[in-house]
Amino acid sequence: MLRLKMYFAENKSWIAILKYILISLVISAAAIIIDAGDFTFKEYLPGFMMTSMELSRTILTTLVGSLLTITTFTFSTILTVLNIYTSNFTPRIVSNFLRDKIPMKVMGMYIGGFLYSIINLTVLKEEQTEKLFISGMVGVVYAIVALGYFISFVAKVSRSIQTGNVIARLTEEAEDSIRAALDDIGDDFDGMTRSVSTREMRDIESGESGYLEAIEMEHIFEIMGEEDAVLEIPCRIGQYVSKTAPVLRYGGTAFPDEETVKKLRHCFVIQSKKEVETDYHFAVTKLVEIVLRAISPGVNDPNTAIAAIHKIGELVGLIASYEMEKMIRKEGSPLLVKYRYVDLTEELHLDYEQVVHYGKSDISVMRAVFQSLQTVYDMAAPGNRAAVETFEQYVYDCVCDEFNHPVNLKKITDFRLERVHESEV
Repeated sequence: MLRLKMYFAENKSWIAILKYILISLVISAAAIIIDAGDFTFKEYLPGFMMTSMELSRTILTTLVGSLLTITTFTFSTILTVLNIYTSNFTPRIVSNFLRDKIPMKVMGMYIGGFLYSIINLTVLKEEQTEKLFISGMVGVVYAIVALGYFISFVAKVSRSIQTGNVIARLTEEAEDSIRAALDDIGDDFDGMTRSVSTREMRDIESGESGYLEAIEMEHIFEIMGEEDAVLEIPCRIGQYVSKTAPVLRYGGTAFPDEETVKKLRHCFVIQSKKEVETDYHFAVTKLVEIVLRAISPGVNDPNTAIAAIHKIGELVGLIASYEMEKMIRKEGSPLLVKYRYVDLTEELHLDYEQVVHYGKSDISVMRAVFQSLQTVYDMAAPGNRAAVETFEQYVYDCVCDEFNHPVNLKKITDFRLERVHESEV
């Protein structure tokens, strides 16, 4: 089920297009049946709904050309937006626009409208000059609705290329991904920790290379059944694993047979690319890349970088507000699963290390980094604050030599001392 959901999430742009094409084909079929049949309800339709064969052909011919033209224009606009995303922000956010409902709905509606017009135009025959048809007026209504979608598409494009809106959408996307990953991660079983350390653990290799994008925890419990064992998951979501890397460590009375091992391996979804729906770190990485692009010499846009750095602080603070390690047990099952969802020290380095390296000579960027770390510290769970303090000291040691002037050094120190003083209270 999880793999199916991920497949639909990955291809929902194409699904949206196909859905609207299918709706258009259904409308086309319905119009053809009504035009071909001798239905009594046609007598009660308003007169403007029924048009002559010549007028219907004129309407549909006009729609064929106009819809094909505007479909080409829409496609060109989408490519332009993708180019802006790639050059101004990061190639990783191209998928965000492609998965947006409005652009794909518009594409599907115009392609479907073209198919509707060409199919119904083909059905109209010259010898049916005495009959009245509904196909033409349905095409007019379709065109009006399509025009409304086009207006919403233009509004969507104008908003989507604004830097503030891009950062806000990526932040919202990352928050949803973090909460989905960490909200329901089991309960602590402190009294069971001894059982993990006293059992001999044997590795189960992944069998394939790629990024670990999801773990079907429920399926693991179903496979193991009533087995009294301890399982430890050494890798985390988003981490790259090789074929020989262990994805599971098994501690039990007897090692499972080959068939069970295959089933357990199948519980780990490994893909060639990352998916933001299951990999929250990938969502944060998009913001990090926007910062790196903004502070690069070719762009030199520190204000965009500062805005994104503050959002990174909020997201990492949300991650730090959770406990890092959980012991998971399903009610009624003796099986115990140990999984470290987040290594906060590693998370801090992944999210800030490159920013510090490339932005350490810019006083405004580094001031934003220390403000961001203050946010992380304030939001962090008490047990995680030591890791934030250690990383903050590391950042300060890395950048303090860059600012020799006392004024610049004071700008950094003031923000740092504010955090230290608050931690001492």
